[in-house]
Amino acid sequence: MILIESKKNLSSVKEKHVPMETIRDVLIKLSRGDLLQYMELGEGLIVYSKQDKHVKFTSVLCSTLDLTPGFNLVGFACPEDGYSAYQLLNDLGSENVSSIQRYSTEKGAFETAGFTQDGQLAGVDFPIVPGESYFIFMK
Repeated sequence: MILIESKKNLSSVKEKHVPMETIRDVLIKLSRGDLLQYMELGEGLIVYSKQDKHVKFTSVLCSTLDLTPGFNLVGFACPEDGYSAYQLLNDLGSENVSSIQRYSTEKGAFETAGFTQDGQLAGVDFPIVPGESYFIFMK
């Protein structure tokens, strides 16, 4: 399970594959500034903030990926030291994955790594680290 702690100044939260009742509960807690919500492994959040805000996400378990064709939003609680986008792409295989993307707060833009049509790695080989989320586009 993943523990999310936050205070206030968050405008909304979107969860993938989560019932609307759960999303409504999260938004109510956010509006009161007392969010203490548990999520199941494999669930993700997209949080829209009204201002810069540090939100702490911690995990008590290292999970495995359960990826489906199309768009997947994932995080890694326990990646190997030095693990990178290119390593993840190779682990998933060019026959299964198109690309992986993250938002770089330093650059203020998305970075993408993926396979070319002839199966070569291309793009930014960014690090895979705890506390970040990644968009993985599966075939």
